[in-house]
Amino acid sequence: MIGLPTYARGWSILGVPLQVHSAVPSLDQSLLRWLSGFGPPAKTPVATNAIQVYIYPFVPQQVLRALSPQARPIASDAADGDIYQDGERFWRVDERWGLGEIHLLKRTAQSWILPHTKIDAMQCASRAILHPLFHLLRGRGLHCLPAATLSRGGWTVLLIGKLDMEPEIRAALRAGYRLLGASWSTLSLQADGRPLVHLTHSPMVNARGQWIDWGQEFGTPAGDLAACCDAVALIAPSRRSRPRWWALPAGQRTATLRRDWPIRELHPHKRSGQIAANLAAHCLIAQAELSSDPHAFLSLMDQWRSTSPAGLTSTPIRLAQSPRLGHPATAPLVLAG
Repeated sequence: MIGLPTYARGWSILGVPLQVHSAVPSLDQSLLRWLSGFGPPAKTPVATNAIQVYIYPFVPQQVLRALSPQARPIASDAADGDIYQDGERFWRVDERWGLGEIHLLKRTAQSWILPHTKIDAMQCASRAILHPLFHLLRGRGLHCLPAATLSRGGWTVLLIGKLDMEPEIRAALRAGYRLLGASWSTLSLQADGRPLVHLTHSPMVNARGQWIDWGQEFGTPAGDLAACCDAVALIAPSRRSRPRWWALPAGQRTATLRRDWPIRELHPHKRSGQIAANLAAHCLIAQAELSSDPHAFLSLMDQWRSTSPAGLTSTPIRLAQSPRLGHPATAPLVLAG
């Protein structure tokens, strides 16, 4: 049969089992590079309730069988392509790489990859595999966002925006910050509602189209590291002559976060749900415009830290083992610097 998966690999993503079936060898290394950010492949068979992701070459007859005649368009833009919905099934059509399907109830995703994609293998793996996977992970209590996270001395900030922040991240790492997420950051909620950011070793692409592996260049914290989120900065898409920022008042935080949420909601009426409200309740929410001076960004973070709600700064947490969501670890670890 054309498109039959040639291998299957399992992962445990913070306790959530995942099984990936691939019939597109050209994406294998990119897929491994992305998913290894959550840890190595599982050595034992994954659980029967694992999220299932299938990757096929684009075969028109196979793709047509996967479509629903009742599917209706719900969104269309240059970044995400055309999105269609039929109940709990969603399809993304993107001429740059192919077509993907997400079935929320069955916890499955399928992608069909064009023979000649218009984007490189890393971008293709991200759009065709990671994006569907992250929608399915949300049903298990994990929120994966295209955002960077920096942490130092028990204070952690989530950076949301489309601006290329390679200079700022490089300056922050040289100043002793730890990078908990570059292209992607992974959040969950503790029992008390506090947002927790988990270490994700994700590479990132800069404005010149170069892929950067920050772990190889600067080193990253080892083990299962997590930290409570203290601040969220919504970064403007263009730079200014001088940096400036302002804190959002309590009544605007949740609505602004939902409006600027960096990953599209498949159910528009849900609008990023509980996680945005919890961030707004427990974190400083700031809007910021950056300059071309990356060192000025360090001063901004110092200001955010001093403005964060009193008593909310907290030490990072080293998880003794992959936690079950809803049961966060409590053993503290104070990182130097």
